[in-house]
Amino acid sequence: MKLLVLSLNNNKTRFSSSKFHEFLDLASKQERIDENLEDKLIDDLTQITALIIPDGFDDFSFSHKSIQEYFAAVFISKIAEGKRFKFYSNLSNNFDEF
Repeated sequence: MKLLVLSLNNNKTRFSSSKFHEFLDLASKQERIDENLEDKLIDDLTQITALIIPDGFDDFSFSHKSIQEYFAAVFISKIAEGKRFKFYSNLSNNFDEF
């Protein structure tokens, strides 16, 4: 799921409700999902699958970082080879050792 790649790329395992909506909106646009489904996706991710859990008053977090990493890896493995190469090049160019 694109949300997981976006949040992992932004080094976010915990985020506000507004950031959650922002990630989902961007992911739905990139995946060409026509409808505004952010609230339904949040319900699915938090209530049905519990991949992401409410964390405080207005925050959410992944129930475990490995969930974020696994689904990001699955997503990356399914994109076209050229885009995958570009992704890895961008990642290595922006790598911050510290």
